[in-house]
Amino acid sequence: MSAEGTTPASSTPNPSVKQRPIDTQVLIQEPLNEFIAANPSLAKIQNSYNILSGASSNQISSILSQPGVENLSEAELIATLKESILSEIDPNPDKVNEINRKTTQWYGGLEGKARSDWEILVARSAGTRTTPPPFEEYFETIVEQELPKWIRLLLRQRYTETEVEFGISQEEIREEYRITIDGTKVKVKRKRGRKK
Repeated sequence: MSAEGTTPASSTPNPSVKQRPIDTQVLIQEPLNEFIAANPSLAKIQNSYNILSGASSNQISSILSQPGVENLSEAELIATLKESILSEIDPNPDKVNEINRKTTQWYGGLEGKARSDWEILVARSAGTRTTPPPFEEYFETIVEQELPKWIRLLLRQRYTETEVEFGISQEEIREEYRITIDGTKVKVKRKRGRKK
């Protein structure tokens, strides 16, 4: 009985209707995922849980057999296990985020320096017949020259090719350039039809 004295709705068997079970997990999964995604703390907990639940018995055994493991707190033990699991994943999501953050900073710095250099070229060309190209064209040639150097630097910092490919996800770069990484060989070409 509900609070008002009425009975809740109940199903009455109807022989003409086919019986079909309703999967309530499916109904709640999407709103639950949205709630978790909207709450950074819950998203972090879910991410850690998903990573830790993927640990193999060999990984756990390897961690637990390390000297001094008995002196670790629960949080330290979980962090060590998480680090061990992530080190075996390619691409490592933490490293992909790190590369993305570094590349965003690098790209912004490169654009700032290029703009400064271009403004100097414009000032020097005042009163002469030669004028530098528009900034966008000038900057595109700079990126095409500097991007391979940046990628090689990331590879020397012990990031994997896959991590670098996933980490460089900035639209400005991905939409304009085709990047090919093969070991230490890096090729960057402007995509055809992208001239402005």
